[in-house]
Amino acid sequence: MAREFYRIVRGPDPTIDDFRSARDDGMALVDHRYLREWAEGVSVYDNLDYALQRARRNRTGLGRFVATIVVPDDGNVEVAKTMRNRHHFTVYASPSQMLALVRGRPIRAEGSSEDQ
Repeated sequence: MAREFYRIVRGPDPTIDDFRSARDDGMALVDHRYLREWAEGVSVYDNLDYALQRARRNRTGLGRFVATIVVPDDGNVEVAKTMRNRHHFTVYASPSQMLALVRGRPIRAEGSSEDQ
């Protein structure tokens, strides 16, 4: 059975840039225990409401929209529960693979600082 995850994206039309690893996005590696996640993974959440809440509070430029990602259960895309946050997962796929997994239009995180 396919699983749905939620990715914070920059705008209403997701692009390849929304699905780069933290390394490829120029972010510093904070904890060496998460080297693979930083270098190869894309952070997603398993709960839409939680992802929208994170997008509303976001101050780092990740985005103010949340895209639904549908990961098939055929084994072609690896997903792992990562970090301490109970809703955080990492998807190990290329940006183009991730973009192909987007379903529907991203949802705008109402009440974000951009709305004020």
